[in-house]
Amino acid sequence: MPLGCEEDLEVDPAGMALAEGGLSAILRYFARFGLLMRSEGLWSGKRLIPASVVRDVQEGDDPAKLESGYSYRRRWWVWHNELGSFEARGIQ
Repeated sequence: MPLGCEEDLEVDPAGMALAEGGLSAILRYFARFGLLMRSEGLWSGKRLIPASVVRDVQEGDDPAKLESGYSYRRRWWVWHNELGSFEARGIQ
């Protein structure tokens, strides 16, 4: 596994990983994914996500469309602040 994810995730009775349009992982894997995005898709010198995809997420959309100043792009919330912050949010 390129990110070093070695723990079993939630599986069904047949042993297949459960996936329903979301991401099921333990906390340190979420942190690794965040670091991967922060480094524009590089992990230990390997390109796992094209930098253009990460930059596209970081651009966000027009923040004026939302009252909060955030915008939403490719399932990510973009802050449009001086730090270039963006975040993924879950429903749980």
